[in-house]
Amino acid sequence: MSNARSPPGAVVHAGRRRRLRLIPWVPGLILFALCAIAVLAPLIAPYPPLQGSLGDKLLPPAWLAGGAWSHPLGTDLLGRDILSRLFYGARTSWRRGHCSAGAPEPSARASASSPAICGGALDAFLMRLTDVALSLPLILVAIVLVAALGTSFTNVVSSSCLLLWPRYARQIRG
Repeated sequence: MSNARSPPGAVVHAGRRRRLRLIPWVPGLILFALCAIAVLAPLIAPYPPLQGSLGDKLLPPAWLAGGAWSHPLGTDLLGRDILSRLFYGARTSWRRGHCSAGAPEPSARASASSPAICGGALDAFLMRLTDVALSLPLILVAIVLVAALGTSFTNVVSSSCLLLWPRYARQIRG
C-alpha cells in the first residue's frame, strides 16, 4: 500500500463540486413548490380568496404587533386574507404563462415551416413580415393592445400571441 496523500485542496475542491451539482435543484424545487401551490390552492388556502370580513380589515402580518396567526400575511382593505389571495393568484399566473407560451406556437409553426419547405417568394415575404414584427417594441405594443381591448384574460393572452409568434417563427425557421 502506498502512503500517498491527496493534495490539501482536493477535499475542498470535491466539496465545492458537490455543492455546484446541487445548485440546479434549488430553482427546480422552488418551481415545483409554486406549481404545487397553484394546483392545490383550493385545498391549502385557509380562506376563500374573495371572502372578506370588515372586522379583520388591514390586519398586519402575524409577526408584527396587532397581527394574528389566523391571517399569517395579514388582510387587505376589505378584510380578505392575503395568503389565500396569493395562492389563488399563483393559479392565474400559472395559467396565463402556459397559455401565452403555448398559444403562439401553432401559428408560428404554420408561418415558418411550410414556406421554408416550399421556399421562394412566399418564404421571403413571411420572413420579412416576421422581421417587421420583431422590430416592434413588445411592451409598448402590449400596453396599447390591452388598453384598447381591455384587461380580460382572453385579451391579455391574445395580445401575447400576437406579439410572441415572430420569436417562435424565427427559431422554427432557423
